[in-house]
Amino acid sequence: MDKLCKLQAEREQREAEAKLQAEKEEREAKFQAEKEEREAKLQAEKEQRETEAKLQAEKEEREAKLKMEEMRTQLELAKIQALASQQSEHNLTSGGTRPVHEGDNSKFKMPKLPAFVDRKDDLDSWLLRFERFATTSGWPKESWCTPLSALLTGRALEAFCRLSETEATDYDRVKEVLQKRYNLTEEGYMQRFRTCSPEEGENPSMFIVRLKTYLERWMKLAEAPQTYEALGDLFVKKTIPRLKSS
Repeated sequence: MDKLCKLQAEREQREAEAKLQAEKEEREAKFQAEKEEREAKLQAEKEQRETEAKLQAEKEEREAKLKMEEMRTQLELAKIQALASQQSEHNLTSGGTRPVHEGDNSKFKMPKLPAFVDRKDDLDSWLLRFERFATTSGWPKESWCTPLSALLTGRALEAFCRLSETEATDYDRVKEVLQKRYNLTEEGYMQRFRTCSPEEGENPSMFIVRLKTYLERWMKLAEAPQTYEALGDLFVKKTIPRLKSS
């Protein structure tokens, strides 16, 4: 009887110890899980702070860059205005009798045009407006680059600044570089023609005009005649490589 009681007591003791061990392991597992949860939360908060700090730094960098571009533009404007003033004074003191009118390059005036806003304005349309303004103002084409450079910002200004001094005075060369920078090439116009869709506030007539413009410029850069046959050849030429690749 004593032996049975002793065995029963030992069994109960083992069960109690096993229960205590299980409870201990459960507490440790719970503590570890809570610890890992806290660490994960802290890590997530840290990453969020780092992301917010990075976004803020990028925002400040963009704002600083835009400010620098604005200051550079203002400096270019000041240089042009100073040059125009000096030229005007020279004309007055040199005793020249040739009349100076608004379209005369000797008394150059800055265009009353808004600056080109990178990633907002359409470069193609903006250049067309600039050219029409310069033409109707009677400016000689060799003087166009000076006011143009003062109205550029962002990637357009960067592309212009990379040109040599000789290239920077050749409007056709400047225009070519700007068009390539914004993918206004044969391939670029082809993609625009194929993927364009009506924009907000654009009626059907306006959309058709824009679509036609893309097609005409695509054909012009492809050096294709403005004929139905040439248009068909152009479409076939650009479609066959796509079929082969597929």
